[in-house]
Amino acid sequence: MQPVAGRSGGLPASATFTQRSAAAQRRHLTVMFCDLVGSTDLSLRIDPEELSAVLRQYRRVCKQLVGRYNGFVARYTGDGLLAYFGYPAATAHDAERAVRAGLDIIDSIRKLQLGPQLALHTRIGVASGEVVVGEVIGDGASREVTVVGEAPNLAARLQGICAVDTLVISGRTQGLIGGLFEYSDLGYRDLKGFDKPVRAHVVLGEAVVDSRFEATHGRHSGPMLGRERELLALREALIRTGAGVCQLVAVCGEEGIGKSHLLENFIASLPPDLLEVLRIFGAPHATGNVLHPIISYLRRHAGIEACDSNAVKLDKLTGHVARLGPVEPRDLFLLATLLSIAVDGRAPAPQMNPSALKQRTLELLVSHVTSLCRKTPVVLLAEDLHWLDATSMEFLNLLIARSQQLPLLIIATYRPEYKPQWLAGCQTASIEMTHLDSDAARSLIRRLSGGKALPEEIVTDILDKTDGIPLFIEEITKTILESPALVEKGDRFVINGNVAFPAIPDTLQDSLAARLDRPGITREVAQIGSALGREFRLDLLQAVVDKPSGAVDAAIDELVAAQLVSRWGTAPQQSCRFRHTLIQQTAYRSMLQSTRLRLHGRIARILSRRFRSRVQGRPDLLARHYTAAQMYEQGFRYWFLASQQALRHFAHKEVAVHLHRGLALANRLPDDVELVVMEFEMRALLASTLMVLYGPGHEEVGKAYQRAHDFCRGREGLVDSFRLEFVLCRYLWASGRIRQAVLRAESLLPAVVLEPERGRFMAVHLLLGISLWHAGDSDRALACLRKVSECYDAQKDAQLVFTYMIDFGVLGRCYEALALVFMGRQAEARTAARECLDLARELDNPHAIGSGLVANQVVAVASGQFEECLVYADECSRLATAQGFPEFAALARVCAGIARLRSGTAAGAGHAGEQGSLDMIREGVEQWERAGFSAWRPLLHGILAEAYLEVGKPGLARTELTTARTLMQQQEELQSAGFLGTIERRLSELAQAH
Repeated sequence: MQPVAGRSGGLPASATFTQRSAAAQRRHLTVMFCDLVGSTDLSLRIDPEELSAVLRQYRRVCKQLVGRYNGFVARYTGDGLLAYFGYPAATAHDAERAVRAGLDIIDSIRKLQLGPQLALHTRIGVASGEVVVGEVIGDGASREVTVVGEAPNLAARLQGICAVDTLVISGRTQGLIGGLFEYSDLGYRDLKGFDKPVRAHVVLGEAVVDSRFEATHGRHSGPMLGRERELLALREALIRTGAGVCQLVAVCGEEGIGKSHLLENFIASLPPDLLEVLRIFGAPHATGNVLHPIISYLRRHAGIEACDSNAVKLDKLTGHVARLGPVEPRDLFLLATLLSIAVDGRAPAPQMNPSALKQRTLELLVSHVTSLCRKTPVVLLAEDLHWLDATSMEFLNLLIARSQQLPLLIIATYRPEYKPQWLAGCQTASIEMTHLDSDAARSLIRRLSGGKALPEEIVTDILDKTDGIPLFIEEITKTILESPALVEKGDRFVINGNVAFPAIPDTLQDSLAARLDRPGITREVAQIGSALGREFRLDLLQAVVDKPSGAVDAAIDELVAAQLVSRWGTAPQQSCRFRHTLIQQTAYRSMLQSTRLRLHGRIARILSRRFRSRVQGRPDLLARHYTAAQMYEQGFRYWFLASQQALRHFAHKEVAVHLHRGLALANRLPDDVELVVMEFEMRALLASTLMVLYGPGHEEVGKAYQRAHDFCRGREGLVDSFRLEFVLCRYLWASGRIRQAVLRAESLLPAVVLEPERGRFMAVHLLLGISLWHAGDSDRALACLRKVSECYDAQKDAQLVFTYMIDFGVLGRCYEALALVFMGRQAEARTAARECLDLARELDNPHAIGSGLVANQVVAVASGQFEECLVYADECSRLATAQGFPEFAALARVCAGIARLRSGTAAGAGHAGEQGSLDMIREGVEQWERAGFSAWRPLLHGILAEAYLEVGKPGLARTELTTARTLMQQQEELQSAGFLGTIERRLSELAQAH
């Protein structure tokens, strides 16, 4: 036996996208390698003709059983065979089907009656993973669909470590099938050809489970989130059964929406001693097995195990049915026959035709439940009706007919594509399970993370990918938490910037792929749509697919009907959107990388030639497709254009995203002067943009500055580095190196004059004024700031914000107001603050408005205008949350806390109100520090010290004052020296008084 080797084949350049995609594709497969034990010895003992017949029998049985579980025999190798589960069409349970097929093969081959001394035995290895499925080659017994990837080789190696008549699976496969089977853990094994030891398990047999969902996904902990209405409906139905009236509640919802979790929570809320709960469920591998859910229920509750002898099985069954009352011998025969147990003469066979036998069996099963209902109320859970056989549905309807006046609650769950036919006249309530709203989804993520906060961008990405489907939220969140992409840091997780985030979890891949496997060109249309994006226009899709419009429309109709995409608008403006990102990613990942590259190149060419007006408004579209097509120079240029466009709309997050993506291509660019200048512009803009997003003192700003500074070395004649000096000066100030910031700004003064460099003149004087104020030189600071205000002209200078990322007029007046209020010139400070905010609103610049609101909050609270301060703080907080400005959120919290404490609002609420105000100030200080600022910290800790002093907590006040003084000395931030001295004197006076 040799490990599976891949083969590759080519296509002519003229081949269409459809032909190329049909030739090879990426898939998540479960692969089975089955080997006939001792075939060489067998060939020495029997005639070749007889051996040939034996091998035909062996192959026939294997092929039949693989096919029964939707598998595909790809290759025969003498005494072995290779089978795929998940190709040519995926199902949601390919790994489970492979294991069931393997167990059945082992059992069936062992039982083959081939003559004396011809007992056959097998060994089977099963592994799951992503592979490239290639062309069909060969004919007849040599026919093979080539597969390249780890899974086929691993399956072959696992088969090699099997004992006779055993099935060994990989750890990855075991993770997919969970608790549906019993295992013996082989631990980690060294396998030939694999660099690391591989986890392996022997599958012992099918496990006894009460819930398929619990077996495959584990038991949920904690109450359901966002399902209060559904739980109430179930409780109300249970109350109605108390009047002796049978109730049926039909719970409908798509896969993963939480139907099983709803039942778990409902059952957990019931008093266990006052009613009986029965549970039956359909299974994907048994949709055609008559009464499979009932048979499974009886075996579970009678305690019948596969290893039991026939006599033991019969004894267990007899004991189980006897608990409900006397059982007639003919009824015992029917139940035993249903469970494939021989009666051994204990009961005679009823003399009935097949139709009567079926009816009597159903009546007997129904009486089993109704007898129980006459003793105690019963809740029957019938899960996954979409997998039930027709006879089991007959059983449910017969039960409903016989239980109209009995305390029975039937709760049936199924997916939307299934339409159950209920008995007419039954009292039925319906529950349509909808997607979780954003609040419930966020709460679920927080619960999964153990209460620790995840970065907001990760939470947003999870919400976008999962569309409120609980199972998807759980699996994606768990995968991220278990990966090295996040690291714990205190009460939160932070992004490990050096590690890529994991792809689609294994547990979801088969299910998602099954939904996309559709005939005709539908799969291809979905793949091309996925390359266009989460949302795409149909006219562009039609141009790329290059098929008759009717065929494309039909494919879209099928995707809409399958709830994979939504569609809106009218031609030619019609658009589509994938229901959630996981569907889009699954369709996209199913294409080979080479196919994606060609496809993105085709999309870029069509966009640039036939949809120019659309591209002018969305340069990021072309940038993305050029980059994915590895047309790096074009991609770089369009990412630059996209960043400029986003900047004009003050969309700073988008600016940073576009710049990062563009700069990621820089090492792949040709040596060209124009591109060098463009790269410098992007690096300088990135440093300035990160200042807005994270605060000018954040370490990411320092890193971005350093990278831009390094880029300038040797290119001094090509780039203008003044903007980098501006960034560095702001960074020094915000990171608490106040003296260095002053010296740096002063060193720039001789190089700037008012004309023609108005921008540079204002930039240097603004930075010098801000740095001098923090250094405690208020007079010089005010003089510099007023030079900025006098120079600034909104008509001429408003565009400078796109170069320096701050508006000189707004920030100059902001700090002018702060300087004046600390000098005790309240009236002038109020005027400057009002002018600052008015100008910011006129410019409609969110970050500038934040600066204006901060100025007015500080001036208002310093002037005793506490209600006015609270109004400004509330607006500032809402702005900061909407725009992602953490420094403004922090200052708004501090100012609001001071205003509440001093206005009497807190005092009126007693101790709790005071504590709430103190918490606001403290949380604001902590948030400021997390935002990456060191400047202002001495003042903020001093404010917290003063607040503690005002509510009679001198010990805490002393602690905060010590922190403030230490920071003031370290940072040479002397602006707060007088304020801290006042607090020191008050503490001393208080100590002397006691």
